[in-house]
Amino acid sequence: MPSSHLILCHPLLLLPPIPPSIRVFSSDSTLHMRWPKYWSFSFSIIPSKEIPGLISFRMDWLDLLAVQGTLKSLLQHHSSKASILHRSAFFTVQLSHPYMTTGKTVALTRRTFVGKVMSLLLNMLSRLVITFLPRNRIRGYFGETIALYFGFLEYFTFALIPMAIIGLPYYLFAWEDYDKYVIFASFNLIWSTVILEVWKRGCASMTYRWGTLVMKRKFEEPRPGYHGVLGINPVTGREEPLYPSYKRQLRIYLVSLPFVCLCLYFSLFVMMIYFDMEAWALGLHEDSGSEWTSILLYVPSIIYAIVIEIMNRLYRYAAEFLTSWENHRLESAYQNHLILKVLVFNFLNCFASLFYIAFVLRDMKLLRQSLATLLITSQILNQIVESLLPYWLQKKHHVRVKKKVEALKADIDATLYEQVVLEKEMGTYLGTFDDYLELFLQFGYVSLFSCVYPLAAAFAVLNNLTEVNSDALKMCRVLKRPFSEPSASIGVWQLAFETMSVISVVTNCALIGMSPQVNALFPESKTDLILIVVAVEHMLLALKFILAFAIPDKPRHIQMKLARLEFESLEALKQQQMKLTAENLKEECREGGKEKAP
Repeated sequence: MPSSHLILCHPLLLLPPIPPSIRVFSSDSTLHMRWPKYWSFSFSIIPSKEIPGLISFRMDWLDLLAVQGTLKSLLQHHSSKASILHRSAFFTVQLSHPYMTTGKTVALTRRTFVGKVMSLLLNMLSRLVITFLPRNRIRGYFGETIALYFGFLEYFTFALIPMAIIGLPYYLFAWEDYDKYVIFASFNLIWSTVILEVWKRGCASMTYRWGTLVMKRKFEEPRPGYHGVLGINPVTGREEPLYPSYKRQLRIYLVSLPFVCLCLYFSLFVMMIYFDMEAWALGLHEDSGSEWTSILLYVPSIIYAIVIEIMNRLYRYAAEFLTSWENHRLESAYQNHLILKVLVFNFLNCFASLFYIAFVLRDMKLLRQSLATLLITSQILNQIVESLLPYWLQKKHHVRVKKKVEALKADIDATLYEQVVLEKEMGTYLGTFDDYLELFLQFGYVSLFSCVYPLAAAFAVLNNLTEVNSDALKMCRVLKRPFSEPSASIGVWQLAFETMSVISVVTNCALIGMSPQVNALFPESKTDLILIVVAVEHMLLALKFILAFAIPDKPRHIQMKLARLEFESLEALKQQQMKLTAENLKEECREGGKEKAP
């Protein structure tokens, strides 16, 4: 049974406890917390809903040894210090383990405690990815969902290194031989399958250690935004909002679907404007032939890449509004419909121009140029928008707060006031959706047209090395810590990456079949060429699915441990049932003896 323990030096107002948490309002008091050695913890600071102007401090105690080093450093740092909790601090303390009497008693101020932990985590996360990320410590502080994202980012970066190493000679030695491109594309097709299957195994190993691999699916309650006429749920027997499913379907098919199609049409319209700009720049360069006009050839692609990012972000807001308006009862249904809307639009918006260049214009030079420009520009924009811009805005706000504090004449703790205001203005982390979406699009740039631009993997590696640092900066310095969520895998994104790898087989086979060297082998009959390309594509897809089937999703030792766990659970259940049966028989015999007695 979860419990909590607080030692209070001054009288406090205790609010009604909400198991498994205790809420305490502290007014110029010292709050001591006792914890066992090597317990791990995580916490976040958010504005208090109960008391305006105060801060809610949530501390979630997790499993043993998850962030042992961080906890040990904190204990050593504060073992000889006694800090006073300043006034206006609203705390929520939650423990998930029974209280143990052994340990140390430490008094910490909110500012010192938070600053120490965040500095430790930022230092660990800001290292280069090739030094391995502290996944267990990330999990101990941020939870399994974010730890899995950082684990996947690290793994994906390592997986891209062989592709980058093999692709570099194509650029350094200017290899234009299509035979070499065929070799690279074939390697890419096998690579995209193997890395996704190996990730499943690594993910299973991680989540088994964390105890979430066999996490039971909870009965989903209605999501907060769900509304309808109050009625009785026939499953739970409780009163909750009820909304007819046919109304939801009408909203999806009569409003959401036409809107998505309209957005897709608008994306294609913008794409045609981009090609008009490309034709104008090319004509200008052919007329003058100067160096300035050669630079001008890249301007349409850069402008188009910026427009793509703007359209993706605007569409994201519209998709969220539409999905909320559809009034889905469950959070899982809401997320699935949102992901489907966003993935369809982002895929078409980012890759439609490349497909048009490859299969309609058949201009491989323009395809290579456009792919490089779109990839590099999108990576730079994502780094700026997601991390650098919020960090700059926070620093700017920090300067304004300092000036405001210096101008105050009142008798207040300026340091505490400054910290409270800064934490209040920190942004809210909206989840890993955008982070996975960025990796998904990057995977598309690398795999879809690998036989045309092998250097894409090298740019992806460089981007991901900086992505670790920017994400660490974002999570530890710019945004509030989100509440931890248990997770057994990366969810629907695994299916999205696998779908992209299947599409990459088709596109690479088609590009190779369109090459002049392959066409020269069938000068008279194009039908034979098409049939051979389709046959090769089917063979590669078959090989892909055979590899996916041959590589187990869980390592052998994990399968054995899970089987052992299931066996022990069944044996324990049998023993419990036998014990209950024996007790029932004894009770019946005892009652029968009493009835026979005169």
